[in-house]
Parts: sequence; structure tokens; C-alpha cells
Amino acid sequence: MALDVARVLTADPDSLARTDIADHAVDALRHSGIREVILLGRRGLPQAAYTGPEFLALGQLPGIDIVVDPADLDDTVRAALSDPGTDPATRLKLTLAAEYASRARTGARKRIVFRFHVSPTSLSGKQQVDAVHLVRNELHETPDGLIAVPTAHAERLDATLVLRAVGYRGAPVPDVPFDPTAGVIPNEHGRVLDSAAAVIPGVYATGWIKRGPRGVIGTNRRDAEETVAAVVDDFLAGRLTPPRRDREALSALLTRRCPNLVDRDGWGLIDAAERANGAKTKRPRVKFIRLNEMVDTARRG
Repeated sequence: MALDVARVLTADPDSLARTDIADHAVDALRHSGIREVILLGRRGLPQAAYTGPEFLALGQLPGIDIVVDPADLDDTVRAALSDPGTDPATRLKLTLAAEYASRARTGARKRIVFRFHVSPTSLSGKQQVDAVHLVRNELHETPDGLIAVPTAHAERLDATLVLRAVGYRGAPVPDVPFDPTAGVIPNEHGRVLDSAAAVIPGVYATGWIKRGPRGVIGTNRRDAEETVAAVVDDFLAGRLTPPRRDREALSALLTRRCPNLVDRDGWGLIDAAERANGAKTKRPRVKFIRLNEMVDTARRG
């Protein structure tokens, strides 16, 4: 998420205007005075949550300098790069970081700066924020992995806008097993497991609650396909309990619990309307930005 925010804040508004971004957002970016975006990470480069492809795409943005402090390429990073056993995903991120750290500054009008081993402690300012106060961290090994521990070293970072992008952590669902350490529902290829690691018939998980907060749209698509395949296989094998009521009863129950329910046909109407609105200005689509507009469009069917 943090990399997406940095990319949008520094991108050329004219290029964004050709995408499906909301019109009011493009207008705001056209009048933006943002010239530098600083991303703060509480741990080090190897622990950064972004993916290699996301990091790579950031460095290909035209007219933007990507800044990584060579000091962040510490012994841990060098050891990981020289270790043949380092997993490819981590190696890609560290290799890109080393490349960015060695790049000469082009004098571009905008830049994205990465800072590691720091955590914000407070904000200051009267009418609006004017600074973020930081503390330097050290990494300590624990049974649950590396954690960031604050030191006595503090500093002030001038800023006119602060955005929070601390990631996602799954929350338990009543009567469903949950791993509080990993923040996921324990599962095997989407089939939820009980405390004895046995499959619970008819209970499934997909997305970040299944595997943790990582990956992009393509990752989620493959993940969902795996879980759906498990559901279909279990149905065909007769491992699912037959429903007690019919589809009409299910539809009535869902509508009663969620009056603004949008089914597949309704989603199709929303999709068609957004595409039609986009075609008027040669854009892939113009998205609805208000829930009531989406629901009204879906109900026309």
C-alpha cells in the first residue's frame, strides 16, 4: 500500500488521467505541491513488506528519483546477497535496493526516499502537521521473529502531509480457528484446519486471511482459484453437507441481512456502466465513487 501511495503522489497527473483513477483525485494531484515522498520502515530492507515487482516498477517511473541510503545496505543485507540460499523474492528486493542506492541523482523534480529502522512517535503542528518525530530502532531476535526495539536516538522530520500505511492483520471470526501469531486462519490449500490440523468440512478461506498480507491482484486471483477448486472437489466427492433449504431461501436470507446486496448480474451492470462512462473520454472506465450510485445502477436490472 505504501508504495502505491508514493507512486500516485509523485506520478504525472496527465498519465494518471488516462487510467481509471477518480476525476476528483486527478484534480487534486494537478494542484499538489508534493515534490518528495519519504517512506518510513520500522525494520530493515530484508523485512520490507513490498514485493520485488512493486519495487522494480517504482524505479521505472519517469522523472522521479528513487533514493535508498547506502548505509541501509548493512552487513545483514550483504550477507543475504552473498548467500546462495536466500530466497529469490528477497534477493530481488535487496538487489534492487543496492541498484537504487548506487544511482546518481538526476535532479528530477520529484523523488521517493526510503528510510529504514525508524518509527514515528508523534506529530507536531498547529493548524496542520509540520513535522514527524522519529525514533531509531534496533532489531532484536525473538521466538516470534525479528522485532523493532526503539533506541534513545530521536530526530525530527519536517513534513506537510502524513499518511498511515502500516499494513493489514487478520482478525478472528467467531467459531472459526485462528492463528494469532500469523494473523491467519489455518488452512491447507484453502480448507480450514482445526487445532489438530484436521480439515473442517465445508469451511474455507481465501485471500490475506488465508496466507497473510502479501501479494498483488494476480496473487489473489490464483489464491482464490485454489480455494474454489477445493470447494468444487469437495462437492463432487460428496464431502459437503447438503443444504437444508433451497436457493430461493438462501437469496431471501442474504437480502434480509444485507438489503444493498449486489449479485453477479448487478455487478455486471456496474461494470458495463463504468466502462461506458470511460469510453466517452477514451479511458478504460470511470469508477463510481459513491455507494448509492453503485447500488442504484445494480438494481436497474
